[in-house]
Amino acid sequence: MKIAGPRRERTPGGARVVARVEWENEPGRSPLDVWWEAGGSAAEDLAASPDAILAAVFLPAAARGERRIALEGPVCPRLAEGLVAAARVFAGWGRIPSEPPRIEPRSGFRAPLPRRPERSALFLTGGIDSTHLLRRNRVDFPREHSESFGDALAVFGLYAPDQLDPADPFGAYARTREVLDAIAADAGLILVPVVTNATEVASDVDFIARVSLSSVLASAAHLFPSRWSSVCLASGRDASILVPLGTHPLIDPSFSSAAVAVRHEGIGITRPERIAELAAAEGALSRLLVCMAGPPPPFLNCGRCEKCLRTMAALAGLGRLAESREFPVRDLAPDAIDAFSVGPHYAPYWRDLLPLLRGRRDDLAAAVERQLAAAERQARWFRNAGWKGLLRRADRRFLGGRLLALRRSIARAS
Repeated sequence: MKIAGPRRERTPGGARVVARVEWENEPGRSPLDVWWEAGGSAAEDLAASPDAILAAVFLPAAARGERRIALEGPVCPRLAEGLVAAARVFAGWGRIPSEPPRIEPRSGFRAPLPRRPERSALFLTGGIDSTHLLRRNRVDFPREHSESFGDALAVFGLYAPDQLDPADPFGAYARTREVLDAIAADAGLILVPVVTNATEVASDVDFIARVSLSSVLASAAHLFPSRWSSVCLASGRDASILVPLGTHPLIDPSFSSAAVAVRHEGIGITRPERIAELAAAEGALSRLLVCMAGPPPPFLNCGRCEKCLRTMAALAGLGRLAESREFPVRDLAPDAIDAFSVGPHYAPYWRDLLPLLRGRRDDLAAAVERQLAAAERQARWFRNAGWKGLLRRADRRFLGGRLLALRRSIARAS
């Protein structure tokens, strides 16, 4: 892979950083201009950082078998080592090939200096995890402390950059900005919104979620080395249910440079505990953005996807769902949970909700238990457990899978 740039450009509303990516292992693939845009006062601090572009492209390049990444400018040696370490962890998880690409910066390796005095920021989405992290930070650190957040970094375009239109006053970007601006203002933060197409380097949405999510977030953080010395990413899970995903406490700090540390925080607190803390804080639930579906106005949460339903169930168990204005319903019925398939991957998150629901919303607890039972049946199928698993293994070994094929054909016919 060869990278031209990055270069900084003025825009009508601020500034952008652009770099051109050319693939060497796939010569037929068209070059891609990868860009980040920032507006307002924060645009003055936007820097054309080679570390930012390297963080964004390294894991996708490794997944596509690129043997090297040649780029202009110096690269932080700490970041370079961290990227290689992250790639090898993902290789161990079976997500990318085992040999990461070489990093070949034209100006060599050079450790950038962090800003002084130190200053902290957080990635803000408006969801349970980042809202809880912000609240805990305000409780734990006095405002003059270097660990007290001064900025909130909001990154737009991670999953659907082609659907972003900052000029559309009714679009998801403008409506999300309005809520995040209000959250930041209430907390005394400066919101730094960054719009990017950096995830277009990845192969698909699944790769972003399973591999490259936090590296792209980190790329946005490395664009502002003069503005902050650390950026915190709120954990989406707790230490008891860690799974290999694109944001992980083992992976995220690997995307730090000598100038900007990337930290993964909140792993010691379960999601129900976070929700309960927010429910006890006045006004903390009024603006919650947990949905990734981008529903049309007037709500920012669709109320039907797994993440929405899980959050709504927890809030309903606490008797506080009606306080969040961004959900389309003020109460949750069991049939909404019954209509959704939780599956084995999300089962641990739903199991954590049962203590919140039992004795308060037994109807929802019963629906969750039905989902968990179905998820366990699925998991047993995948594990080939029990006599049915023995039968499936025998079918594959001795009958070439013909028994399963017959069963499926009968099911379709019926």
